[in-house]
Amino acid sequence: MKAAAMRRKGQRGFSLIELGIVVAVIAILATVVLVGRGFLESSRVSKMVEVIDTIAKGTAVYAGTNGGEIPTAPVNYLNALELRALVPTGITNSVPNFRINSVSRVSTETFVVSVTCSGGAQAATSCQDICRAKLRDKSLVTATPSATCANPAATITLTFQI
Repeated sequence: MKAAAMRRKGQRGFSLIELGIVVAVIAILATVVLVGRGFLESSRVSKMVEVIDTIAKGTAVYAGTNGGEIPTAPVNYLNALELRALVPTGITNSVPNFRINSVSRVSTETFVVSVTCSGGAQAATSCQDICRAKLRDKSLVTATPSATCANPAATITLTFQI
């Protein structure tokens, strides 16, 4: 009997309970990491919607200083908005995986914002999420490639009216 008791004391290793706890902790950490990635992409989409809103508000103020019409003179409206401090400098690349390609005038009261979403398989879905968020905006006239944002695409074009 003494030999069996001595063998147990001399053995090194983990009990089943200790191993179970370690596996449970690793599983919880893995879940947090995997779920956290979705929240990160969601926050980027929200930030991009905010950037588009900032551009829309800046364009409305710019038009307000020009008798209520979007001026025809500047070729690059983003530069014109930045020069007048209506949008922050470098706003086109302010959100990772998203880029404002251009802001251009369509008519005296209408302008277009083109957005490209990058970052792999989620890019088209992210652009679709931005499009759907802007559909609730009353100043949005049309969205391309789909007016209802039903088709995911890596580049979207949003037309706004001031």
